[in-house]
Amino acid sequence: MARKSAGRKAEKSSSSGRRGGGRARRGGDSDERKSDYRQKVDAAKVEQAGKKGGCVPKLFMLLLPFVAVGAYFLLRA
Repeated sequence: MARKSAGRKAEKSSSSGRRGGGRARRGGDSDERKSDYRQKVDAAKVEQAGKKGGCVPKLFMLLLPFVAVGAYFLLRA
């Protein structure tokens, strides 16, 4: 089987360095570079994800189809 030439290896290694890493060169998502508004939004998302939902909204969504069908039959009669 033929071997790759040294020129191809050099070309391949230089092209692979250009693909990713643009974010790393710009500094990425470090907290120092984020605006105050963006920090507040991120903090709100983390806080919202940490909250556990109660059983009332889940129960409401479970019973909603039954209430809708019951209302339909009640109003139809």
